[in-house]
Amino acid sequence: EEREVLATGPIVSLCDMAGGLCIWTRMQRFVPIATLDLRLDYQRPAVPHRSVSARATCYKLTRSAAFVTGVAHDGDATDPVAHFTGCF
Repeated sequence: EEREVLATGPIVSLCDMAGGLCIWTRMQRFVPIATLDLRLDYQRPAVPHRSVSARATCYKLTRSAAFVTGVAHDGDATDPVAHFTGCF
């Protein structure tokens, strides 16, 4: 019996890092950032042996919080592995 395995830990870490990087890019400087909330909605398992990439956008930046959204995919951004949103 073949089973699909969803390795969630690496995908969460990837999305968390993409969120932080997009905030630093928007701020144009490096400052320590803490993840306050990160939500992932998995769409499907990644294809085995394929690299997974994430792209995030910081859509709101305040004095004390930053809000991001993005996708993780394994080659086709129109068919994502997961959508994510976060508050940092």
